[in-house]
Amino acid sequence: MKIRGYRNEDLKKIEEIWLNGNREAHAFVTEEFFLQHLPMLGELLPKVTVLVSEEEDTVTGFLGMEDGFILGLFVDPMKQGQGIGRELLQEAKRKTDVLTLKAFIRNERAVAFYIREGFTQAGVEVDEATGEEEVTFVWRNKS
Repeated sequence: MKIRGYRNEDLKKIEEIWLNGNREAHAFVTEEFFLQHLPMLGELLPKVTVLVSEEEDTVTGFLGMEDGFILGLFVDPMKQGQGIGRELLQEAKRKTDVLTLKAFIRNERAVAFYIREGFTQAGVEVDEATGEEEVTFVWRNKS
């Protein structure tokens, strides 16, 4: 596996991973919500830091962040459990001393993942767009 920066030709595969990942992890949010937000990826990705995992010239996952805030971390559902998300997160940790992110509380797999990766809970609020509770997580470099 290789981690590299975003390229415009990654967009279609990233959109696929993003949509499938959201469907799987957030079944409590309507499909319509994700379809409405899908076009924003093409606008947002060139403007933020995007780390892309790749195997045999195929995108397997990505992490988007801006000023230390992780906008999203998604791994192809067929590739989950292989350490790709962890590698993307490790690369993000190498780039900054503080990372923050928000995760829906009902996405138990993500919540457990971020706790395992050394993030601490900084607060809980309701996401206005979905009405779902989300937790804010923070990670700080201790070295």
